[in-house]
Amino acid sequence: MTLREIQYNEIREYIDQKGLKNPQPSFSIMEKFMNFVNSNDFEESISTIFYSRFGISIKSKGSYNLNKSLILGFEEFIKIQTISHDQPQANDQTQTNDQTVGSVDLSDSDLEKQKEELRQKQQLAIIQAEELAKTRAEELKQAEELEKAKIALAKIKAEELAKKKKALRDQRIKDRTQGFKSEKIPESVIQFDYKINVPTFSREYFQQENEKDRFYSKCDQLKHSILKGSAGSGKTELAIKYAHENNMALFKLSCSSDMRMADLIGCKTFDEKGNIKFEAGMLTKALLTANEYENGSIILLDEINTLSEKVQKNVNGIADGTGFIDLPTGRLRINQGSKFIVVGTMNQSYAGTNPLNPEFKDRFCVIKMPRMSRETKHKIYSKFGISDDLEHNLIRLCDRLENLAENNTISSDVVFSTRSQISFLEILEENEADNIPNAIQSALADTLIDKFDDPEHEEIVKDLIGEIFN
Repeated sequence: MTLREIQYNEIREYIDQKGLKNPQPSFSIMEKFMNFVNSNDFEESISTIFYSRFGISIKSKGSYNLNKSLILGFEEFIKIQTISHDQPQANDQTQTNDQTVGSVDLSDSDLEKQKEELRQKQQLAIIQAEELAKTRAEELKQAEELEKAKIALAKIKAEELAKKKKALRDQRIKDRTQGFKSEKIPESVIQFDYKINVPTFSREYFQQENEKDRFYSKCDQLKHSILKGSAGSGKTELAIKYAHENNMALFKLSCSSDMRMADLIGCKTFDEKGNIKFEAGMLTKALLTANEYENGSIILLDEINTLSEKVQKNVNGIADGTGFIDLPTGRLRINQGSKFIVVGTMNQSYAGTNPLNPEFKDRFCVIKMPRMSRETKHKIYSKFGISDDLEHNLIRLCDRLENLAENNTISSDVVFSTRSQISFLEILEENEADNIPNAIQSALADTLIDKFDDPEHEEIVKDLIGEIFN
């Protein structure tokens, strides 16, 4: 019997003893191995070459361990065969050059010995593999448990730190008004429903950089802020969104250069019964609401840089840590622990603006609103389902208009803001004319061109629109 036949039979017997339900893959591997051996390629480890060449998978640990033991057994047979091949035979017969592994005859005793050794090595390999797999599984489990413990500990520490920060913040708020008498809405003030000023919804806000996170952080700390940026950059919407998400009342006041302090705090008037009472202005209502409403209030001073310097000085008190305003009926203070925030918005280089008084400005955190990115414009435009060409041309138009305004070629008072762009797209959507040049130019006339007071600037923009959309 040849060595090849002996190997084959012994491995078949081993597989049968294992009681494998589907031994065919192992038989197939055995056949491949025998063919590989006959190629006489022994420069590298036989098992290494075999694994890589025939792609034994380690996904199935049982199959892998079995195949590994088979190949290790094959290697031992090859070593024995090679030794026998190199030693002289007892009968002084010389093997021919073309004699292969599969042509060697062995005695029954040698075969039994080799058979037993092979079985022992196979069993040892399987045991070692199983022990290694078990050890690795235990190590992995321990590592996972350790990682879970670390995460849980980090979470506990983070929660404790957050509680400490909140406690410190709440204490600071109380300290600002420590000792102040709790203020209620005086009977002399005409009653109002502050809860109608709690926003029931807010539009989607597309954060460009970190301006939203910065603004939210300042509001959480009850710090007053000024949002600074071009028209349509989302200043007002950002304030409304914060109020909506935190269920705060929001009072919006559009400022102007001729506004008096009485326009902010209110004035005396007659009630429905003819009695003289005080009608609170937006600023007074916001402060009274903060004292009455547990979620607090925000006073939004739109275009705060249009206020005269005199009014700015009079508002210093309300933006100060002491938080008070002087009414004709007496001084009104913020109650201890009340949540009250002043938010201003301002545009740069617009007509009718005034420099902010240094003392007034010092009471605010200024947050610059960045220009809208192309990615954000795409998100807005996609809601209207416009064509790629129209979207591309709109972006070109916005970029060119910004360059003309920066170079003082056209007035910076007129901008094609996000608000104006949405109005333009709504007109096209209503008329179903997003691909008609005349309709596009007509919609741009309503939302952009006709806003210019200077005829020369108007003509420049007309020419630009004709260049882009024709």
